[in-house]
Amino acid sequence: MVQANAGICSGVIDYELDNEIVLFIEERGELLRLNLTASLVWRGLQSGIPVGDIIDLIVQTCGVKRKDVERDVSSLIAALREVGALVSPSRSTVVMNPRSSHTASALMCPKSLPAHGPAYERCYRLLDFQFKLRTPSAFLDTEAHELLSHFNAPDGGSSGVVLEIIQERDQWLLLHQGAVIDRTPSPAGVIPMLHANVLLMAYESSDCMAVLHAAAVTRRGQCVLMPAVSGSGKSTLAAGLVSSGFDYVSDDLVVLTREPIKIRAIPTRLGLKAGSWKALEHLFPEISQLTVYQRADGKEVKYLSLPQTATRAVSCNAKAIVFPTWSADSDLEFRRITSAEALARLTAAGYDLPKRIDRDVVESLIRWICGIPCFELRYSRLEDAVQSISTRIL
Repeated sequence: MVQANAGICSGVIDYELDNEIVLFIEERGELLRLNLTASLVWRGLQSGIPVGDIIDLIVQTCGVKRKDVERDVSSLIAALREVGALVSPSRSTVVMNPRSSHTASALMCPKSLPAHGPAYERCYRLLDFQFKLRTPSAFLDTEAHELLSHFNAPDGGSSGVVLEIIQERDQWLLLHQGAVIDRTPSPAGVIPMLHANVLLMAYESSDCMAVLHAAAVTRRGQCVLMPAVSGSGKSTLAAGLVSSGFDYVSDDLVVLTREPIKIRAIPTRLGLKAGSWKALEHLFPEISQLTVYQRADGKEVKYLSLPQTATRAVSCNAKAIVFPTWSADSDLEFRRITSAEALARLTAAGYDLPKRIDRDVVESLIRWICGIPCFELRYSRLEDAVQSISTRIL
């Protein structure tokens, strides 16, 4: 049986990145990612909801057996106590090396599985993260390669990191070095699961100062950064800008180097939720033919391949920061905002740091944002937003 309540420790900070939660254990300087189900449990605990009620909600929402949910939630709570995110009844402390494993990614599925013979294998490199990806079928090999083709590393055979996709009964599992780190009940969820985990591992492996929840495009070597919460239209706007002559840099996660701060490119395929498809079909007719996938939160997504450019191999300077918000009934508004407002909006959009935040990091971020013009952009027509950025910034 799961205990009736579980208290959150002080010094635990959570960040929401595209409907998933990243926990920062301040005392240990440890960064942990929770998958969508684990994130739901965390929000419930944070709100003081009894564990039994959280389990009822998951059973009703996901249609899974209660005994399975009870087992997984119990494992999750035990793991969170072990890393110092939840108060342990015994108040014992387990010392762990920060960022030594994908603990939180595996919270709902912590067991290792026997080795499976892979049918297909390719090598990739995102940022500083080089890995082999093994898939069990030609179909999944093709689907995964379409997602990661910009990062193909034909000479990467010496990489010691192995990711593997396997099917175990009615579940599709993602393994890291033989240990399960995520799972999905549907074949349509495999590619979104792979996308989310590979991006996080690439960030964790990079020597960066910070990562932002943002999209980015560039033109003439100058980058426009577009931080926003999910549903603000940043991906749609990034696609619209690319169609008008900008180069694609990143979507969802933007990596900042140490000083002098630059933006490192991660041009994975652009993830577009259903609301963007019609808005972009006149610019990218191929959208209507793209495969529909399903994320763990139930939302449908298509992955659009944008033209590959030299930006994948370089870092670029930020010319401006634009905070976009799409609304069907919004008049066009493009206004300059202060550095303080921009810093608050940047925090609200989502950010994370690979190491313990200190005075040097804070001062670097402040110097950086104070040297960049920052804007708020509200719009209802994509064409107006694209023109505003094109004519007023670059």
